[in-house]
Amino acid sequence: MRAVDGNLASSDDSRKRRKTSEAVRTPLYRFVVMPVAYALFKLIQLACRVLPPGFCYLVMRAVALAAWYLRPVRRRLVLRNLDIALGDKYTEAERRRIGRQSVQHFFLTGLDLLLAPQYYRDGRWRRFLEITPEQVAFFESMKSYPGPVAFCTGHFGSWEVGHATSGLCGGKLALIYRPLDFAWIEAEIRNIRGFFGNPIIPKKGALRSYMKMMKQNGWIGVIADQNAGTDGGFVSFFGVPVSTEVRHFLLFQRFPTKMTAAFVQREGLRFKFRFRAFFETEIRRDTDERTEAMRLAQWYTDCVQRVVEEAPEQYDWLHRRFRSRPPGAPSLYENLGKPLDRALLQAQPPAPIPPAEWSEGNATAG
Repeated sequence: MRAVDGNLASSDDSRKRRKTSEAVRTPLYRFVVMPVAYALFKLIQLACRVLPPGFCYLVMRAVALAAWYLRPVRRRLVLRNLDIALGDKYTEAERRRIGRQSVQHFFLTGLDLLLAPQYYRDGRWRRFLEITPEQVAFFESMKSYPGPVAFCTGHFGSWEVGHATSGLCGGKLALIYRPLDFAWIEAEIRNIRGFFGNPIIPKKGALRSYMKMMKQNGWIGVIADQNAGTDGGFVSFFGVPVSTEVRHFLLFQRFPTKMTAAFVQREGLRFKFRFRAFFETEIRRDTDERTEAMRLAQWYTDCVQRVVEEAPEQYDWLHRRFRSRPPGAPSLYENLGKPLDRALLQAQPPAPIPPAEWSEGNATAG
């Protein structure tokens, strides 16, 4: 068993981003790849405007299935993630079915971003999004809440439709995102995401915008269910410690923040969705802020796990969620082509495990 060096994992990600950034500046990318990619994007966007959603979904599902069968490395990653999280609940055949459908849901979520604006005006969005009067009333009550509201969600169902929902209900949900390397497509995506009236905050320098929104009692979107590398704290996800960004949970304690989690679930593989009930928790002011930040991170992860358990095929299993390991813990991504050694799971330390920097006396939120 080989322990993962979290710094190595983080540096690997940095190297990949640098290589991508360098690649997009080459003449081949600037004058060939980017124009072709942009033309393809505009073609898909046009198709979403003129073709029925059902037909667009059918085509995208076929593309996703092709990716499933033609990308063996990604397929093995998905199956390993499912083995780690659900290996004791589903057979190998069932996990393959879940993985195959998960890739389809992932591709469809990207398509949702292009389809949703077509149904925004004149209440047409109610044709594809089911939201109860009680849920609408909850949104209305949050508009007058005397403090910021943190809406936590995850890469489940259609998070793009979930982000748009607050705009549909008359709110403005600020969301942090990492810009794409393709500048032309990035501008298009940013405009679409801002179409529903929600502030879009680039990841670089986001803390200042975050603080401004919170001081104005704004709505803050939180999607923290991806590997946070060496900067994260470890909480339990399906009984396995996962690195999670916890610093914003420190930040939330500086304000009278309302903590809630919500998800938008797709009905089957159709362009139709339903809003999941809100999960809520109160910030405990009578405990150490670091301890409370870890509790909030675990609460959030438990909310994600709850909806994933009900519909595992709608979760993004393409991401290396279990990549970073606590110090001394063995890697869970060795030999992806072989069955998972269950002893590797037994060798994982119990969560929670606070970020390493906290032990060095650094508890800043930024």
